[in-house]
Amino acid sequence: MNVRPRKPGEFCWFNLMTPQPAQARTFFAQLFGWTYLEIPGGGHVAQVAGHAIGGVFDLATSPAPPGTPPHIGVLVHVADADATAARVRELGGTARPPFDVMQQGRMAV
Repeated sequence: MNVRPRKPGEFCWFNLMTPQPAQARTFFAQLFGWTYLEIPGGGHVAQVAGHAIGGVFDLATSPAPPGTPPHIGVLVHVADADATAARVRELGGTARPPFDVMQQGRMAV
């Protein structure tokens, strides 16, 4: 699997939200050879060749609203999250205000 830095328009991260995180980690480890690092306070970072590629989280302990179904959220790299969210709204779409993700950068939903 290619783990180079992503360019705008390429998938760059995923968040897997599941009520069975241990089983999901086992499944993807067997399927893709992923390894994991525990995130203090909840969840695990999935890795390929030592490079972080996504997160696996337990729906029961996540900050997701009650009733959130299991899902995989896929993130796409953009040059400017603020400009992209504004353009989505200009085109009639819905975008929440962008926010900082620790020191990793900004994102919008």
